[in-house]
Amino acid sequence: MRIKKEREGDLVHVEVTTVPGHYVSYLVWQADSLLQGEETTDDRGLRRTPGNSDDPDDFNIFVFGGSAMWGSGVPDSCTIASRLRENLAASTDLRVSVTNYGQISWVSSQELLSLLLELRDGRIPDLVIFYDGFNDVWSSYQVGRAGEHQNYPQIRDRVEGIDILRVQNSLFAQLVGRTNTAQLIQLMRTAGTLAEEPREIITYATMGTDPVALAESTFAVYRRNMEMASLLGDGFGFDCLFIWQPCIWCGSKPMTENEHDIWVGGSPAFQAGGDPAWKELVVLTQSLAASNADSSEDYFDFSTVFDSSATEFYSDFSGCHLNQDGNEYISSEIVRIILDDLAHESAEQVDSALRVD
Repeated sequence: MRIKKEREGDLVHVEVTTVPGHYVSYLVWQADSLLQGEETTDDRGLRRTPGNSDDPDDFNIFVFGGSAMWGSGVPDSCTIASRLRENLAASTDLRVSVTNYGQISWVSSQELLSLLLELRDGRIPDLVIFYDGFNDVWSSYQVGRAGEHQNYPQIRDRVEGIDILRVQNSLFAQLVGRTNTAQLIQLMRTAGTLAEEPREIITYATMGTDPVALAESTFAVYRRNMEMASLLGDGFGFDCLFIWQPCIWCGSKPMTENEHDIWVGGSPAFQAGGDPAWKELVVLTQSLAASNADSSEDYFDFSTVFDSSATEFYSDFSGCHLNQDGNEYISSEIVRIILDDLAHESAEQVDSALRVD
């Protein structure tokens, strides 16, 4: 929730706004439709990818992920999805459309369900790309166990009717902050008539959860989701590509001054960035992602993808959001993988034809 206060004489005008989003069946939340500004959505609440068409003969790619795939902080033309569409179209004879299913704070299980719902409704892609890791780890850090969506305790309490005064100021505000009761409470707190409750930061570490075991279970959930998506691809005739995304606490990227500040952490907007327990869990889970990089030809660990570049790529306190240069770099790496796969498939087809002759 974001609070804007303006004083006019003895009056204080308070505007209460929330992260754009609304409740949807099965997926818990999704962006509002027809958002305006630099980050816009279509009538289904999906981030726009300029240059897409409705031609069924296009090579259709679905991309899934959290806010990094959504493209937080960059215009529509500079998201990973947009750069991927443009770069792949420029490198091949394919007419390419990329649908961006990235949503703020989604974990891989929500993405798998979203893909299942698209298939249920008859939307079948040629290629599906999952760009994940950070949010799955963050959810485990919050909840102390793997496999939950983000802000699980707050959403559970809201559904079960627990006192709304206990709801923390988090991304969950996009769901409950719209209610008249919630806004009245916030107005009273802003005006000083209702004391703000002290907020205890509860994480897996304060729960006494072992970080090694939690990292193992977090990556195991991700791997099972990956396996299920591959089975859907086998059944519906599309290919899958799985990418473990980079974050600033993994790898050995030469950092700019701004990136070093992000790495140190401690921003009020993301206190976990300065928590050693967060850094330990994300590094432990990434090490599992790296050690499994050879386990599947469709899976790639991008944790070290920026290690050879001193260019500033990370854009904010989150440690995973990228600027337009970072998104361009990631999209180019994905295009390289796709082109390698297309070349391999072409070689196999030629070899098969020669054997038949």
